[in-house]
Amino acid sequence: MMDEEELDLSTQAIPTIAAAQKQLGEAMDAAKAGESKELAQMVRDKGDRFVRVLSGTISLSRIHDLRNRAFDQPVSDLCSAIETMHDLLGPVTLIMVEDQVYVNDIRIRFGVGSDAGVNLGRIWAQHNVGGLMFHEPISEEQIRLLVKLVSSDPAEDGARTILQSKFNQAGLSMLQLQPMYRFREQWERGTKIGADAKKAYSMSSGAVGSVWDDLAAGRSLNPLPVRKAMSELADMDRGETAKGIAENAKDIKRPAMVRHSVQVATLALLIGREIGLSEAALSDLGVTASFHDAGYGVDEHGFPPPFERHGTAGVRLMLEQRGFHEARIRRMLACLQHHQPFAHVPKPSLFARIIRIADDYDTMTRYRSTGPFETPPYALARMYAAAGTLYDPDLLQVFINAVGQFPPGSILEMAGGSWVTVISGCRSPETWAQPLCLMIRTREGNTPAFELELDLAKGGDIAAVLSASDLYGFDH
Repeated sequence: MMDEEELDLSTQAIPTIAAAQKQLGEAMDAAKAGESKELAQMVRDKGDRFVRVLSGTISLSRIHDLRNRAFDQPVSDLCSAIETMHDLLGPVTLIMVEDQVYVNDIRIRFGVGSDAGVNLGRIWAQHNVGGLMFHEPISEEQIRLLVKLVSSDPAEDGARTILQSKFNQAGLSMLQLQPMYRFREQWERGTKIGADAKKAYSMSSGAVGSVWDDLAAGRSLNPLPVRKAMSELADMDRGETAKGIAENAKDIKRPAMVRHSVQVATLALLIGREIGLSEAALSDLGVTASFHDAGYGVDEHGFPPPFERHGTAGVRLMLEQRGFHEARIRRMLACLQHHQPFAHVPKPSLFARIIRIADDYDTMTRYRSTGPFETPPYALARMYAAAGTLYDPDLLQVFINAVGQFPPGSILEMAGGSWVTVISGCRSPETWAQPLCLMIRTREGNTPAFELELDLAKGGDIAAVLSASDLYGFDH
């Protein structure tokens, strides 16, 4: 997020931090050399053992007392596996979805006929838990407490919340329970099922909000819940995305950083879809855009870092996580480069160039206590003037083509005196300057008694573009 004094879109580049750049370069070399494959195999081996032993231990606890010596070796094995995985990965996230199990994005592949993953998933599903995150290694006594609590009868209502409370009371606050997950069926993709804007934005706000809560508590970044939320946003059709952009722009109830992160992710995903990124790449882009300002969550003597250092602060957060893969490298590059101009040598990465457009556009058009800094059409005009210098001209043109001359959230005064707000992006080349609108004030100056849509492709002359202060009375 740019400070307001940065809104002149100056070309000042962020300072180079040699140490962070050097570590990032080494990480990229390691990934290219195939070390990430070796890491993945080690995680699979340890993860397979961990899942089998945990599932067996919980099942055994329903027959024998946990103080029985029969539990000594399994409990010791579990502690060792968690400690080893923590050394490799940092915080360890175990996700159970249907019959599959993942450890930090790496799928654990069980042998033919093994039902360890299914059994473990069923055990936790009784408490409405789809995963758990170990923020730090745990002791053998804590393993026994974990097994005892998850083996207890689930609560009828709010099972996951109640189980988390029991964990916290038992001194297991380093364990963070995750919600249930499911895979989307092929027939669901591209339909409105699961793609309702309000549901998707609520899910995204919750996941991103948890990231900022974790940072405030000194915890590590956890991309898994955010990745799921970004997949929901990426699956929304153009119409739902446009409505979401319009609603999210004027939402001042959510924390500013949460709203900004979600909006930047939505705008970045819009560009990513238009240029044909794969589904996996879109998820990575959404997570990267959500984390682009994570550096502001770093505590520097009681304050977040200044604008000039927030990119490198974000990279330091990601460097604290053990192990490297391509997605993490893309996130680090975007943190470092998302304020670099397109004309910078070398050019910023693709994700950084996309996020630069989304970040600056949202910064100019987001609502503050005094209203947006610029109207959406004027923000586009300012950015278009900097195409080829600050912004990748091809990506910027893609963005403009997608949102149209009057982007979602624009407020227009019609020739008859009524006011409308734009709720669509560009629906076709022929209607680039003729969006779908919702009337918000009649020509008599009244609020409409019911929702009334106006399709400018079917007629209607625009008299003026209004600022939010005209409608909402901001002192702008």
